[in-house]
Amino acid sequence: MHQGRRPTARSGFNYVDSKNFTPTNEPIVNDQYLHILDPRFDRFTNFNIPGPNYNQHEARFTVNLTHEFTPAIRLVETFGYRDVQLKFIDDGDFIGSPYDLEANTVTMYPFSQTQDEGIACMRNCDSSGLRSCAASRTWRHSAVHARHNTGSLFSDFIFTDEDLFGFRISAYLNPVIPPQSEWQHDPGNQEYHLSAPGIFGNYMIEPLPRLLLAAGGRYDRLAMDNVRNGGAIIEDTFDAFSPKVSATVRLAGIEGDSRPTVNVCGAYSQAFLPPRRPSSLIPADVTLQLTPETF
Repeated sequence: MHQGRRPTARSGFNYVDSKNFTPTNEPIVNDQYLHILDPRFDRFTNFNIPGPNYNQHEARFTVNLTHEFTPAIRLVETFGYRDVQLKFIDDGDFIGSPYDLEANTVTMYPFSQTQDEGIACMRNCDSSGLRSCAASRTWRHSAVHARHNTGSLFSDFIFTDEDLFGFRISAYLNPVIPPQSEWQHDPGNQEYHLSAPGIFGNYMIEPLPRLLLAAGGRYDRLAMDNVRNGGAIIEDTFDAFSPKVSATVRLAGIEGDSRPTVNVCGAYSQAFLPPRRPSSLIPADVTLQLTPETF
């Protein structure tokens, strides 16, 4: 009699510390690159404020537990936690309109942003395979997962021109950044939470040696809330069920044979498109479409 194997455990930890310089885009004026309109402009010019402009710190910790009850039944548990900080520092990597080719000026929209986020996740997988009779085999796979994000986002839009809400960079052939004594700031912060539990199940049966049928589904639920600048809490919840069915017919070849096999399969499925937390860099007057879709 199979007594099962003792549970096995594995753990892992890694840490990332990265400092980078972010380049600016080449200005596009009237649907043409600036170096085409003005050949004197070097297309590799980087207008950005001296950096480094981007720092990333990330620590990850995971634990994986596996328990094999029988040769056909196995349970896998995974736990993980990530601590992430993404930081833009006086970053002027976006160059946009208005442009003035006669005065050799372009517009920069600089900002600073710090995002701190803690992400906890859990996943439980159970799989089994058995032969219900001499001519039929079945497989079952299920998974339960959950994720919880807690984060904060601080943004500071930097400008010198209150009408443009950005910098006017003069002499783009030799860019000059306005001195910090002239900078103005528009800070803001938000805190957010995201909970995303779900469950997945899949059942396959081989009633005939050349026919495999499968059916499954996934249920997702997302609960989100967001607080901006200490104001009212904005929250919403989305949920959906995504079904899936398929059939595979083996036209040639036998399982386990070294000869090539030819299969014909058909499948139908729906997928849940979850809403995404909007970036704080999106202007407040832009309409956000957060309605989930199925396709």
